[in-house]
Amino acid sequence: MKPSRAQQRSFDKTDPDLIFWVVVLALLAIRLVSWSSFQVPRVAHPVDDMLYLKLAQNWYWGYEYDFLAFVRRPGFPLWIALWRFFGIPFAIVQQTAYAASLFLLVLAARRLGAPRPVAFAAFGLGLFHPLAIGVILRVTPDGLYTITAQCILAFLGFWLSSRTAKSRCIFSALAGVGIGLLVITRDEQIVAFGFLTVVACIFLTLRFFHSQHHPLVQSLVPCFAAFAVVVILVILANKRHFGVFAIGEFTSGGFSSAYQAALSIPQEKEVKGVAITALGLEQVYLHSPSWALLADSMRSGAKPWSSGRTRKFFHR
Repeated sequence: MKPSRAQQRSFDKTDPDLIFWVVVLALLAIRLVSWSSFQVPRVAHPVDDMLYLKLAQNWYWGYEYDFLAFVRRPGFPLWIALWRFFGIPFAIVQQTAYAASLFLLVLAARRLGAPRPVAFAAFGLGLFHPLAIGVILRVTPDGLYTITAQCILAFLGFWLSSRTAKSRCIFSALAGVGIGLLVITRDEQIVAFGFLTVVACIFLTLRFFHSQHHPLVQSLVPCFAAFAVVVILVILANKRHFGVFAIGEFTSGGFSSAYQAALSIPQEKEVKGVAITALGLEQVYLHSPSWALLADSMRSGAKPWSSGRTRKFFHR
């Protein structure tokens, strides 16, 4: 039976959306099937696989700071939490999060008017490009930064395309949380401050060329508020546990406190199931770039700021 004209119009109207979802799900299915056992993410060095993953969980997740938790600033406590919460392999958590963030970014681009072929190409390239696969599979911290950055861009896209004040405020706040997470986990915070600068420019442009009551202007306030709350919470956590105001490893107070914590580790002690031995500490010194600068001082038991190399490191 031939469909009526109304049914034909309805099918024609929904058909493009159906094609979009079919292609997206097909790409995701191919990527899931293509996973293999060797695709297990590692951090930069073998020692970090043992220590970093086990000790990063002590970072602002309700635990107390413990021994070497600051040797490398924890770049992926979110992954630790997700891994433990869902009880699934670490590689699958990271792959799924990357695919989800990329999908959100493509969906935001579609809502902003990007053509379907462009969305398909971007999604497929993001899933299967060798550079993307290498970053997500073998450079775990960079995978976190990539996922966070994609989420920030997606939330900003949803913010621009939202039609209600409530949804604009929600997406604005989510973007602010993402920028805050990027600030406290990224070694080069220039990426996060780049996002913040873009948001500030949008805010100021709308404020001065339109009106302070412009709906987009008002909805940007939650972004700045969420960003400030995330960063302040981490600074206060450092103050509580270290007695200093610091964001991360490369601020003087946090680094000094981490240094003292490492000096206090008794040899042959087991930390979170990892045996801490003289050889193990030696390997940490060799494989952690920041701590390698202090290796001589740490072996001799000198104070954190007695080394000229230390002063040079913090003032370079």
